[in-house]
Amino acid sequence: MDERIRLTSDILASMKIIKLYAWSKAFSKRILTVQKTLRALRKIGIVQTFMSILFVSSSLIISLVTFSVYTLWGGPGFTPGKLTLQTVFVPMTLFVMLKSPIASLSNATTSTIRALVST
Repeated sequence: MDERIRLTSDILASMKIIKLYAWSKAFSKRILTVQKTLRALRKIGIVQTFMSILFVSSSLIISLVTFSVYTLWGGPGFTPGKLTLQTVFVPMTLFVMLKSPIASLSNATTSTIRALVST
């Protein structure tokens, strides 16, 4: 972030010199590379936001889907299943235990995207 701010400040401070020596093409190339970096960072931010929302709400979504499927086809012979305390609390405990690994998957995916962008 410091390099982009420094570059913009230098260009604005020395605008007369840049125009006098016709260095505008060289500086515009430098600014374009900075703008490409900003676009990539913006894309990373958007992807990270959606992934965070998805991974944080994934345990809720998984619970809803699991219990919905169980109540529709969870009984013997694909008949509707009956929800009891045991059939609810045991899966909920497992889903809570899976919440941390799913959250770390979000961080791993974001780090991988950042590594791909930086190379």
